[in-house]
Amino acid sequence: MTPPIGETAETETGSLGQNRRNSTEKDTSPKTNGFFVRFVGRRRLTDAFLKSLAFYLTLPAQPLLLLVARSKRGSWQETLMDLYSIERPLSFYFSFLNPLSIWQPQTEEDSEAVRRILSRGGRELKVKISTAKRPLRCVCISDTHMRHDKLPDLPEGDVLIHTGDCTNFGSLAEVVEFASWMGRLNFPHKILVPGNHDMILDPPYYADYWSDWSLEKEDCAVAFSALETSGVKVLKEEGVTIEGVSVFGTPWVVNGNPWETAFNVPQTQAASLWDKIPSDTQILLTHMPPFGMKDRDVFGVNAGCPDLANAVMKRVKPAAHIFGHEHADSGVFVNGGTAFVNAASVSDFYQPRSPVVMLVEGD
Repeated sequence: MTPPIGETAETETGSLGQNRRNSTEKDTSPKTNGFFVRFVGRRRLTDAFLKSLAFYLTLPAQPLLLLVARSKRGSWQETLMDLYSIERPLSFYFSFLNPLSIWQPQTEEDSEAVRRILSRGGRELKVKISTAKRPLRCVCISDTHMRHDKLPDLPEGDVLIHTGDCTNFGSLAEVVEFASWMGRLNFPHKILVPGNHDMILDPPYYADYWSDWSLEKEDCAVAFSALETSGVKVLKEEGVTIEGVSVFGTPWVVNGNPWETAFNVPQTQAASLWDKIPSDTQILLTHMPPFGMKDRDVFGVNAGCPDLANAVMKRVKPAAHIFGHEHADSGVFVNGGTAFVNAASVSDFYQPRSPVVMLVEGD
């Protein structure tokens, strides 16, 4: 999803406050998205708050909007999962009508929902990568938006993958808090591909627009240092090899809004950026979803990038492509030999959901 969003007003004390770098030349950035974005950003009005406000203001129309969302999906269970992170089948909630009975799945859809609930890692998949030196368990999350401490307990794994929007406003305090949480997690490898909310992790953008999101300019280098200290590898058009598996991450997002956020590019420039993805990439990490692959918004409209889909399907052909950005279409879709994973960790209304767990196996 796209800013402006957030959850709580940030506080800065001690060494963090000392690390803030005041703008001595002027108290505003060279560019701005305008009064509304600056008002929302500086006052830390969260997307969850704005969505809740819109919900109550349009309450009479909500049943109709829910029906529209359902019409674009295969079942009510899928709709409720996408919008509200409700993983239990609907019949579960009516079991109280017969207090002497124990609820049992009545349909194949119910059975699948129960499997997701009971499986330790939530949604799971397997991919084959011939060069893998040993099996790798990858836990995939994205779009945590400072709700990382509200997520269900993460299962054990070898690699923790986060595909962006770890923050709400891209502030230093948010990155430091997120990095501290990541540092406490017991994963040998931790990877972050930043998203469009992670302003301070895009230094060129932040230099131009920092005052839309903060009262004072902060030091991007401190944010990267906090992540590095916590063992987080940040991938921005960069690759890494883990146990024989080639992983490449790129953060670009095609801008679909009238305001500018981090890593935004116009559609006309997107293809040239996706051309930089190496053809031998086996696991691709982006924040942007490819068009038509788990990229639906709340109303079922495909919001992914066609040029990214073209690069992935026709040239790169990775074993797995993991991304986020669109909260309302989380899950797994396999097409052309590639597992497409929307790892968004919150629903469209910001309720946390379980991660996707991907087991990588060699031949």
